[in-house]
Amino acid sequence: MLACCTDAIFATRPSHTFSGTTALVQEVLAGYAAIYVVDHDFGEGVDDPRLLTIAVNDTDEDAVRAQLAALFVRMYSIPLSPDAEEITAAYALWDGVVAHRGDPRRAWAVTLAAMMQDIRLVTY
Repeated sequence: MLACCTDAIFATRPSHTFSGTTALVQEVLAGYAAIYVVDHDFGEGVDDPRLLTIAVNDTDEDAVRAQLAALFVRMYSIPLSPDAEEITAAYALWDGVVAHRGDPRRAWAVTLAAMMQDIRLVTY
């Protein structure tokens, strides 16, 4: 009940606004979905990647920025150049995870989870 449309002041009436509970559910769903995408798209023998067309170990900044720009089009229908401010912010997140963990797969999972929590995707 709380994850859907009856999380308002009155539990018997539908809520048509984004609530705290909706945000929490979206956070969990985004995390699981991001892990699924990374596991699928970077899995061995995958011929049809869903979102990530970059090579799993490719850490070249230009390639990562191009992939992020493609994700912005796919997820938000917003075409951006690879040097746009939003791409730079997403790249900073991705690069920070790689610097901290040394794992591009983990960086893509974290970055995708963050992107999947964006209100533009949730209310698309």
